[in-house]
Amino acid sequence: MRGTNRWILSLVLLSLGCAAHGSPPPKLRIRPLDDHRAEITWIGVARNWKLDRERDAEAFVMLARLDSSQKIWYDTTLAPGHLFTYRLSATGLDGTDIAVTDTVRMFLYPPAIAGIRAVNSESAIVWWDTVDAAAANVRVLRREQEWETWTAVSEVHAQRGWSMLANLDVRRKYQFRLQSVSNHGVSSYGQIVEYTHHAPVLQWVFLPRTEFAMGSFLGDESPVHKVALSPYLLSQHEITNGDYIESCYGDSVPLPEDPDFASMPGYCLNYPGFPIVNVSWYDAVRFCNWLSHKAGLPAAYDADGRLVSKEGIRLPTEAEWEHAARFQQADYPWGDANPDLRRARFGEVAVEKRGAKGPVAVGRYPASPPGLYDLAGNVWEWCNDWYGPFAKSDSTVGDPFGPRTGWSKGIRGGSWADMATTLRGSNRDRLDPALSLATVGFRVAQSVPVNVLVTINRRWIENEELSH
Repeated sequence: MRGTNRWILSLVLLSLGCAAHGSPPPKLRIRPLDDHRAEITWIGVARNWKLDRERDAEAFVMLARLDSSQKIWYDTTLAPGHLFTYRLSATGLDGTDIAVTDTVRMFLYPPAIAGIRAVNSESAIVWWDTVDAAAANVRVLRREQEWETWTAVSEVHAQRGWSMLANLDVRRKYQFRLQSVSNHGVSSYGQIVEYTHHAPVLQWVFLPRTEFAMGSFLGDESPVHKVALSPYLLSQHEITNGDYIESCYGDSVPLPEDPDFASMPGYCLNYPGFPIVNVSWYDAVRFCNWLSHKAGLPAAYDADGRLVSKEGIRLPTEAEWEHAARFQQADYPWGDANPDLRRARFGEVAVEKRGAKGPVAVGRYPASPPGLYDLAGNVWEWCNDWYGPFAKSDSTVGDPFGPRTGWSKGIRGGSWADMATTLRGSNRDRLDPALSLATVGFRVAQSVPVNVLVTINRRWIENEELSH
């Protein structure tokens, strides 16, 4: 489409033409509005106007006869994939026949798959980076063989930018493509992408791009401030003994010290489905790098624990952790109801069960709305951030990673030994990163490159031709 500067130049040239000649040639401009409408405007002086349109190589058809004062017309009968040529003709004030043509190609820009990533053994996320301005919805089509018919497996609003793929089989090959659909039933199809589903190194939960009010009015949770988060994955469960011990064998490092739970002797080796404890922040970081290597990703941390790559598997930031725990701005992962022993493992169990000590197997309590387990209670969870006060800000903070330096790391969620007040999603605590406790474990996160969606309109003017 012609730029604004060219249109302004045309006005200047037209003014000069008016001064030199009694009947200047008209100037025609086409501005596509969406996949089926265009605005046609012109500048000029004539006794009357006639507007014709040609579709592809067909003959010109008259759209309208207009009086000399009219300078605009809306064509609402266009269709993507076709070349439309408009011809504006008239008799000038000096009796000269004048005509001007302009051409526009209309189409619905086809959506392209930007990436597919496994979330768990049965599902994956697919996303796209660009969408046509006229697209209303995007359908995800799937087939397994080239001769099979495409099946729509999901349909979402085009501006959402992503969709989940469900009911996938491990090691099975699939073909996917996107179908963009306008409000007028027009479709366009993106390129075919082949994808083989493999179970990820952990079971993840996908958390899409969001903005939320982080913090509260209590103590170090203040001030409440707006945070914008990019999409990320969070491990569905706390890292278990089984997960962590495998990494110790892989990296040839000692196992954590046994927490000496009386009811669970040999806790690390004999209870593989329970959360790992007695690990420092640096132990958790080592595990993240080991898991990144296992997944074929770059290490997220260097040898000193500095975050050097957001592509790798890492610890969640305090903001990511709090958003997950307060998914609907609630006080707790399950909502606003007060904690009880049906929802989480926390310190009250010691009262009811006469000193019962230690966490329970991950996933024993109901999942939160996004599908995450044990965000409240069981064990505290290390976060990536250095602990520090929240900065006061009237604007939205994007993807905060905490202070650059500090003396302690943030921990979240409370534990089997703590009271109900520690289970709130906004509650904060801290610990020396070199220390390890029988009440502290962790879960991991990974950034997902679902970029900010770019809306495009690539209907454009092809050429402009003037004749007398």
